Amino acid sequence: MDIEQIRSFPEAQLLSEQFFSDREKRMIRQTQGDIKAFFRIWARKEAFIKALGRGLSQSLERFDVVDESGGWIEYIIDPQGSESYQVRDLSVDPDYSAALCFQGNGKPHIRMQTFLLKSFF
Repeated sequence: MDIEQIRSFPEAQLLSEQFFSDREKRMIRQTQGDIKAFFRIWARKEAFIKALGRGLSQSLERFDVVDESGGWIEYIIDPQGSESYQVRDLSVDPDYSAALCFQGNGKPHIRMQTFLLKSFF
């Protein structure tokens, strides 16, 4: 799982050109650098590489989280194997982009709970 705060990020275009796949770069260009699209892609990519357990040793441009028409991919095949992973966007807050990624093809049952923590200070 990954969660990213949607915020002003001047380096978004540069990072997308450096680390995103050709499809994802095209999407960012077509949305004219939409920061929400950038963070949605980033959260999905981070969730996937965390599920793989390889960290940033997995090249981010070697897999797509969007399809050729600009839609969001639900299944990603491990670029170094044949395992299939599901990626799902999570709605946590309008100011955040979050994604969950897990191995397998079954239909997930996702249950989220919110907890409020009181300050101890």
